[in-house]
Amino acid sequence: DQSGNANGNPAVAGGSCPNTALVSNFSIVAGGGGAGGAGAPGDPSNTANGGQPGSNGSVVITPLSPALGLVKSAPVPALQVGQNSSYVLTLTNSATTPAFTATIRDQLPANLSYVSGVGSNWSCSNTGGLVSCNFTGGTIAASGGTTTVTITVTPTSTASATNFAAVDPTGGPTPPTPTTCTAQNAPSAGCAAPVTSNVGRAVGGTVYNDSNHNGNLDAGESGPGVATLFVKLAPSSGGGCSGPAIAAAAVDSATGAYSLPNVAVGSYCLILDNNATLADVTAGLPAGRIGTQNPSGVIQITVAGVPVPPQNFGLYNGSILAGTVFADTGVGSGTPNNGIKDGGEVGLAGVTVNAQQGGSVLASTSTAGDGSYILWLTASVAGAVSITPTAPSVFLATGGSAGTTAGSYARPSVSYTPVAGQIYTGVNFGLVPPNTLAPNGAQTASPGTSVVYAHNFQAGSGGQVSFSLGNAASPASPAWSQVLYLDSNCNGVIDVSEVAISAPLSVSAGQSLCLIVKQFVPAGAPVGGQNIVTLSAAFSYTNAPAPALASNQTATDITSVSQPGGLTLGKLVSNVTQGGAAALSVNAKAADTLQYTLTAVNNGSQSISAVVISDATPAYTTYLSAACSGPLPAGMTACSVSTQPAASAQGGLQWSFTGSLTPGAQLKVTYLVKVDQ
Repeated sequence: DQSGNANGNPAVAGGSCPNTALVSNFSIVAGGGGAGGAGAPGDPSNTANGGQPGSNGSVVITPLSPALGLVKSAPVPALQVGQNSSYVLTLTNSATTPAFTATIRDQLPANLSYVSGVGSNWSCSNTGGLVSCNFTGGTIAASGGTTTVTITVTPTSTASATNFAAVDPTGGPTPPTPTTCTAQNAPSAGCAAPVTSNVGRAVGGTVYNDSNHNGNLDAGESGPGVATLFVKLAPSSGGGCSGPAIAAAAVDSATGAYSLPNVAVGSYCLILDNNATLADVTAGLPAGRIGTQNPSGVIQITVAGVPVPPQNFGLYNGSILAGTVFADTGVGSGTPNNGIKDGGEVGLAGVTVNAQQGGSVLASTSTAGDGSYILWLTASVAGAVSITPTAPSVFLATGGSAGTTAGSYARPSVSYTPVAGQIYTGVNFGLVPPNTLAPNGAQTASPGTSVVYAHNFQAGSGGQVSFSLGNAASPASPAWSQVLYLDSNCNGVIDVSEVAISAPLSVSAGQSLCLIVKQFVPAGAPVGGQNIVTLSAAFSYTNAPAPALASNQTATDITSVSQPGGLTLGKLVSNVTQGGAAALSVNAKAADTLQYTLTAVNNGSQSISAVVISDATPAYTTYLSAACSGPLPAGMTACSVSTQPAASAQGGLQWSFTGSLTPGAQLKVTYLVKVDQ
């Protein structure tokens, strides 16, 4: 037998193992025992001749390992700074024997922050970006069985992210180092092909109804209320937008919000459009809307390492009208009064421009420093609208243009019918400042003598001026006479070469003409008689469109008859604002303050009592104040301003004196006026 004892039986090879055991994932190969000793032939009972012991049997145990392969997915959603994304690791067992354990190592790049690792029978931990996941307590079936673990991360920057992962292919605890894995050695040796992903940023903003058209998203401003509106993301190159677009985000009609997630680093155009067709990279605003913030409907952006701020589009539901209010004076080789801004003509600042229907003002604005203006009219405006500049005081409207409105100009307004979504331009208005003629004069003269009055005419624009004199004498007889001269050298004296004005004179804007009215006092004029001469300047504005445009200015000279050598009255003016000495005439601008000084002198041999000095505010000025100037001479006991206009008005003035003005003594009075704007 196996032991080699003689038992008389034939020796048989192949004994058996006395014990059995269950071993998993192993293969077993048993070897036969050696032959026992042979007994005496034919006599089984004869044990005298024992055989040799048989050899021991053998058992070969070979382990059966699983074959594990690892595949890693791209992150879902695509990586975006600050947003969670997940990788899915799928483990597949291709062996014919199941697996009961597995170990995965996942090496995260520096810009991915670990959040969690989740899977059935999986437990994960993170140490410095190396994620270790262990499978226990379950079975990965043979011949194609799978298990998955989901790794969730948060990107912290826009750097490109390459994720490495590896598994021990035999189910053991020692996977290869993940960063040794390449696309070429996967899936052998337990490597998953590395996954490289771009990390993008969210780009978004608001498309809003800019009700106050200020180009900013303000509290209370909502979405555009348009159902079909999109913002497209397209590559930008050389300042232009290249098609096709990469993505299109719908705009919420109520809130105006839109969002384009996971935008990779680069330069892009954001294009506001009324369709989602990616091949179309031309902006298209909704009907009836005008862009305010980013009005072209295109925003150029760069996505880089910092968050992209909100990218907003403002829309105004209505129309725009724009133009210029200018001084149509013909300066700088321009043509005066033609209603066209040409030559060196400049814009007028601070002019109010109104849009009106009937008596209602729909919109109003003031011109900028260059005379430009913009009016915004809501879509609710229907029917004809009138655009009118409110001219500064005593300015005249010359002409204008209806621009692109398809409307018409009729002095001083443009009429047209607005359509929402339209931008109307070139609606211009020409204005000119007034002509001026000053000052008024008052003197006394003896019968048979003459006096002269100096005046200055200044043209506000180009044109022709015709001067004339009229008079009203009291008493009417004897007749008074007066002549007007052009004081070509402005010296206040009628020189030999200076002749009476008999024909119209052509002038340009800003040109001044010095004039002298010579008043002849008839020899028979009674003491106390008076003649009031009115100097008129009738001005024709050349080139003004029909109807013809004209204006008229006047100045008044009052001559009173006195005894020979009696009371005389002189008048000077000074510009308080600009400074300078008093003179017969001075230059002045709008808003300047002028002081007029009247001086009465008794050139006679007898005292004069009950003296009254009279004057009136010049044209195109408003009254400020009046005063009795300086100490009164001996014999005069009181002075008062007995008549004066209201402040900021126009009218006559009188100063009344109590007492007697002795021979050689003089009286002075003053008053202040402001030149109209």
